[in-house]
Amino acid sequence: MIAPWKLAHLVTTALVFMSCSTPAEDPLPTTSDADMPSPSSADMSASVERDMTVVTADMQRVDQPDMSVASRPDMRAPLPSPPPRPSAPFTQDALFIDVHMHCGEIAGGRCVKSEAWELIADAGGRGVGASVEHWSVTISPELLEESGLEIDVPLIEMNEAYQASLSGDQDKTFFVSLECWHDTPFGPDWAEACKEDARHWIERGASGFKDHAGKHWDSSGDLGMFASGWSARNGLCEGESLSDCATHPGVRYPVLEPAWREVIAYIVEELGAPVLTHATTWYGADSVCYDPLRQTERACAEMSREHLLDFAGWARAEIDARSRRRIIIAHAGFMVPGEKFIPRDADTEEEAATRAAARDALWAQLDELLSSGVSIDTAVTKDFGAMTYQDDGRGGCQMRELFARYPDQIVLGTDRLFDNANCLGPSYQIWEHLLTGPVTGLSERFDTCVGSFQVGGMDLDSPTLDGCPTVEDGVVDKVLKLNFLSMYEP
Repeated sequence: MIAPWKLAHLVTTALVFMSCSTPAEDPLPTTSDADMPSPSSADMSASVERDMTVVTADMQRVDQPDMSVASRPDMRAPLPSPPPRPSAPFTQDALFIDVHMHCGEIAGGRCVKSEAWELIADAGGRGVGASVEHWSVTISPELLEESGLEIDVPLIEMNEAYQASLSGDQDKTFFVSLECWHDTPFGPDWAEACKEDARHWIERGASGFKDHAGKHWDSSGDLGMFASGWSARNGLCEGESLSDCATHPGVRYPVLEPAWREVIAYIVEELGAPVLTHATTWYGADSVCYDPLRQTERACAEMSREHLLDFAGWARAEIDARSRRRIIIAHAGFMVPGEKFIPRDADTEEEAATRAAARDALWAQLDELLSSGVSIDTAVTKDFGAMTYQDDGRGGCQMRELFARYPDQIVLGTDRLFDNANCLGPSYQIWEHLLTGPVTGLSERFDTCVGSFQVGGMDLDSPTLDGCPTVEDGVVDKVLKLNFLSMYEP
């Protein structure tokens, strides 16, 4: 079992050149009570932790390529049998494994790593870089150039950049995005093309896969509208923008498609590889989608969570238990209630009740998701942190219930970049406090990559605490590394 002081030692000794924390009084000081709207709908504003983003203004609809040919130029003959299953990319000697990272700056066709990451790796930290090649569905080469993001390779070559940068090192590995998202028309041959992509990348050393099958977030123009971007490429929806396509009755959502579910089952069962899936959109998203299940327009955030639960119900019925755990729902499905769902002193009685009801509904959805047997990553640091300081600073006590009920299905993920510098150490130190800090009181302020704030702890290194749910011994080690490593067991 990992000693609780090791992660703190990582940032206080190995990262001595950083200023990791400063005293503070107020937890999560993001918005004043007066500025905080009542959560009357799912599109309340707040900060968001997201996948590797390209922030642009005036996002224009991506020109659609010619996809009239059913077979791809690079299509290879089907392999007679699946390739050998991937082996665990790291050993149990790792201090922790961050299963949800990305490259930020890419220079010379390779991912740039900061000195901060190199020091963390020397101390035992390990990272999984998840390719963002799927963004070529919504981001044209022209738009990428206009964004100013320092990436010197085309998005459609991002898998190769991740492979060149992150394979062969003891501290890093890579997940790829399947090329079928952007180079194969959606039709009878689509699922087989996706499977071929998957086998091809396992042969080339990928440890798993990343997708955006359920992302419908629209903040900077149409940037995050993955599902409608994919539908538009395939001629399934119409409109002047991807936001328009999202409300068209012809829009299709991959997470609901039998063909995509067939691909998921193939990857986790036959290939024995994990899939990190961005299967929902942030609960503060302001986008509207047409929901084919209800045959009406509604908030994309609410809809995508229901679609995810439909997907999870299918997985529970059709995929064996061990393989289901290889499905990692990124950002915990955006089902961990954030700060805006915690009743506050300035609330009216009605506002407080509305917040509490929304919070309880999200918890119920998260419980339903995990009861299906899939896994989640923790890349919603602010939301986990916010939940630890409700109930007069004892929220961490009750949050232990999540780890008591599902100790084998939670893995550490931060959505950080390998080139993050000063904020990277505190972004891991805050998780050391969340997992092992005391359930009473709050920490000092951590200057993380998603903001500067305080959190409470869950003290998961103590199996039993008076008045708190009991957790099994060793659950911290499971979250930090063992749950992920077990995904590679036959």
